Amino acid sequence: MKYVLLVVLVGLAATLTSWGTLGHRLVGLVAQSHLDADANTYVANLLGSQTLADVSTYADQQSSPPAYPDLANKHLLSLPDGLSRQAFNDMLMKQPGNNIYTSILFYKRMLLSETSSDAELAEAIKWLTHLVADAHQPMHIAQANDDYGRQVKLRFNGKRTNLHQLWDSTLLAAQPINDAAFVQTYSGHIPVPQRVFDQTDEEVLDWLWESYQISTRLYTESITQRQLDEHYYNTHIPTVRSRIVTAGMRLAAMLNECLLQTGYGKQNEFYRSHHTRLSPPNTYRAYFEVPVKKVAGFAGTTVYVVGKVYSYRDADSTTTLYLGAKYPQQLLNVVLHGKARLWATRLNRKTICVKGDIIKDAQQLSLSVSDTTQLEIGHGFYNGKVGLR
Repeated sequence: MKYVLLVVLVGLAATLTSWGTLGHRLVGLVAQSHLDADANTYVANLLGSQTLADVSTYADQQSSPPAYPDLANKHLLSLPDGLSRQAFNDMLMKQPGNNIYTSILFYKRMLLSETSSDAELAEAIKWLTHLVADAHQPMHIAQANDDYGRQVKLRFNGKRTNLHQLWDSTLLAAQPINDAAFVQTYSGHIPVPQRVFDQTDEEVLDWLWESYQISTRLYTESITQRQLDEHYYNTHIPTVRSRIVTAGMRLAAMLNECLLQTGYGKQNEFYRSHHTRLSPPNTYRAYFEVPVKKVAGFAGTTVYVVGKVYSYRDADSTTTLYLGAKYPQQLLNVVLHGKARLWATRLNRKTICVKGDIIKDAQQLSLSVSDTTQLEIGHGFYNGKVGLR
């Protein structure tokens, strides 16, 4: 199949209903049942009377986040078939614009920020509840050239459908089961990947890779199987249930980690009004992540770079931080100007997040910093990566 870049459609969310309403509710219910007690209280404080199941389709009702209209195409990822895992990762990282991977990281970043308002934290929870479910729907990690399987026409039990709709809702609705019964029957009883609670950004790539592998098989099957019946249902319904349960457990793990990482006391309005970090970001943008060791591939680009400062050197008017390795093997020179130079001692031997343009001069890569708002101590909100806008 041809490689077709992810199509950016503002307002696309209104037409995308992965897993359907029922599937999204089930993911929310499974997640709620696996929240830690403190995280459950935190979610209740932020969402009020609503549960994760109640807000699970919120994202489908939004054309774009109200405060961040530049974000679009948040629910999908289009890649060609036949990719190895490494090729999958590499091609995803090079995709322009936004996609489901950048969107999940965007809202995870918002959730981890000490400067997010309670309204923003609630918004992040709502979007993550939906997007983590989307990431586990195989036909959302599929092909844009056939509208993510909507143009693959099929018949299931004699009725017209398509590959996307079949996996959205048709299979799940073929033998209805109420919410509580589903959670009781399947949550905790379906085997899930061993690393379900490993909340690194690489783990999010694993989720998408799993869905990609499934959608690739589904496309192949659809070439010869157009008239589908009970045999297809019996073969694939275990995968549908497994993806829903796995999505719910992973969502719970993400919320447990993010909400409790700094604690509710450190995220509430009083704390934020009395404490400041080195330079809390005042805006959000959607970025995808690349390790600092790959920053050489982004010369001429504005990025968020995260890496360890191994040492620094003062000159007459600048101070240079050496990221990624000791001088002269450093991967990136971060050149501090003006008041930013005052932070050199504090930043030394620490992992930092820094934003700027990557400049290549001879064999050296550098990034210039003149404002401390470009700097963040720690892994930033993306836990040790680089983000490309």
